[in-house]
This record gives sequence, C-alpha cells and structure tokens, in this order.
Amino acid sequence: MDKDSYYLSSINIHSDHRGFFFESFRKNDFNNIEFVQDNISHSTKGALRGLHYQYTFPQSKLITVVKGKIFDVILDLRKNSNTFMQLFNFTLTQDINNRLFIPRGFAHGFQCLSKECTIIYKTDNYYKPSDQFGVFPLDSKLNINWPIEKKIISNNDKILPKLSEIKNFF
Repeated sequence: MDKDSYYLSSINIHSDHRGFFFESFRKNDFNNIEFVQDNISHSTKGALRGLHYQYTFPQSKLITVVKGKIFDVILDLRKNSNTFMQLFNFTLTQDINNRLFIPRGFAHGFQCLSKECTIIYKTDNYYKPSDQFGVFPLDSKLNINWPIEKKIISNNDKILPKLSEIKNFF
C-alpha cells in the first residue's frame, strides 16, 4: 500500500443463511499507515457531503460502505503531485464489496445514491473542528456530474469557497 496514492480495493465477504462477515481492516494491508480514529456517517438519498479536507492536521481515509451505495469524489490538492487539481470518482456499494483509500492532501465528498447509506471510515489523524476546510461541491469549474439532481446539502457546505478561491494547497 502506497500511502501517497489513492487505492480502490475489493473486500472478501463471506455470506450464508445467517448474514455476512468481512474484514474491514487488516493492519498488514496498511503497514505504513497508523489509523487513529473510526467514524460512521449515515445519509439519506441525495445527501451530498463535502468536498472536505483538513489542512493543518491532514487525514488519510479508508472508506467502506456497509449499507447502500454512494458516488464518491476525491480532488487532489497536492501541488507537487502528478494529479494536482484532478478529480476522481468511484461508485462504492455494499454490493460491489469495495473500499477506497484516500491519502492526505485530497478533498473528499460523496452523494448517497440509495434510500440510505452507512459509511465507516478510518483516519490516520484526529479530527480537529478548527481545521475543517472544503471546496464548494457544486462549483461549475469542478464540473462534477453528481448523479442525483435533488441534492441535500448542509448550510456549511453551501458556503464553502469555490476552487478558484482555495488558498490552502498541500
């Protein structure tokens, strides 16, 4: 696992008549990353969260959808990266059984595509409320084709700066 590259991987799910079991995390898959915090996010259809990032205390994230389906977007804000200012999107779902590793220096957001979705994500740095930054997810310069037209966005995300107004790059 390269801690500086995003990474989409499969999850082996073992199912039977009782339900299912899977390993959401194995330390030996992420030897050079020390995760310190687990978070759970639950959303309803159309909810759009992000694009968020932490600047002073940046976080790598390991995203796993345990219920539902999301359209996940990451934006590379690392000045010295070959993919600086490029967007990448992924469909993450309990049915595909995948997870996404996002390195430090990326903004992250998603839209819930199913009736409900629940996401578990690990971070390698603690969340600090004073270190919450973001990019307005509907900025026309981003040209993100969010799948669901009716978007449910928080008041905080509605006032995030446009990409051209961002000053904190990694």
